Amino acid sequence: MKTSLKIFYAALALALVTACADPLIKDTRALLNEGRTDEALASLEKATRENPQNHAYRSEYFRLREFATAQWLVQAESLRTTAQFEAANELYRRVLKYDAANARATQGLAQMEMDVRHRALLGEVDKLVKAERYRDARDVLAPVLAENPAQREARQLQRLIEEKTTKPAVALLQLRSSVTKPISLELKDVPLRTVFDVIARAANLNFLFDKDVRADLRTTIVVRDAQVEDVIKLILATNQLEQKVLNETTALIYPNTPQKLREYQDLVVKSFYIANADVRQTANLIRTILKTRDIFIDEKLNLLVMKDTPNAIRLAEKLIAAQDI
Repeated sequence: MKTSLKIFYAALALALVTACADPLIKDTRALLNEGRTDEALASLEKATRENPQNHAYRSEYFRLREFATAQWLVQAESLRTTAQFEAANELYRRVLKYDAANARATQGLAQMEMDVRHRALLGEVDKLVKAERYRDARDVLAPVLAENPAQREARQLQRLIEEKTTKPAVALLQLRSSVTKPISLELKDVPLRTVFDVIARAANLNFLFDKDVRADLRTTIVVRDAQVEDVIKLILATNQLEQKVLNETTALIYPNTPQKLREYQDLVVKSFYIANADVRQTANLIRTILKTRDIFIDEKLNLLVMKDTPNAIRLAEKLIAAQDI
């Protein structure tokens, strides 16, 4: 057994020495060092075909082929992602010339054909958006996103279409006082409802009160040259109250408690198509900063859907716009 191993290793060493000494192999390695990989491969392929029993040629050919095709594939994929399709096509086909069964090259060509087709469709979508034909643009864009949900430009166009066609879900009703000039108030230890009554008469507004707002609640307020809206916010904040604006002249005043907030605050649903940022990280950001609990994400579509108050939705829009660049 030991004798057989010695013979095997001796034969292997001899083969390696022979390979290194072979002029053809030395020449192909020189070509490789000069960056003439294609010529080196062609030379070895021819030598292997003409000398099928020469294991040194065969081994060197497959070693060089593996090295070269791996390098060409990396270059081709880099070119494809930057839309340099002609150069990428040449490299993919060069790989298949020497390795016809190479799956990565075959898939790369198929992906590139899809990229070229998608690029043409996205150009059409862009024209439709500029022409404000948003429904047609959405129809043309749909198959692109179906085939490649991660396509960055497609996501950006989808987001633009959504922004153009979706009515603002976060438009908040605001009280509109009939008094445009600043007002001054100096009321000390008076019933809260009296303060609101004074403001209601001065600004032509109406205030309703939740049954849990205590009738005996008293307050003190001293303000100089303040807008009516700011005075109302100050009174609410200093008395642990909130308001729900029912229309431009009427507001409902209620205690600022979790139960009442759930009861009175309107919740809206908003969808965000994330173009560049990671949708999971974006969702975590919103949960952390806005404390939103009702969030759904679709990682395949890079879609984030949230349900919260209009104010929280508006803040989420700003956060996403700042992150998704």
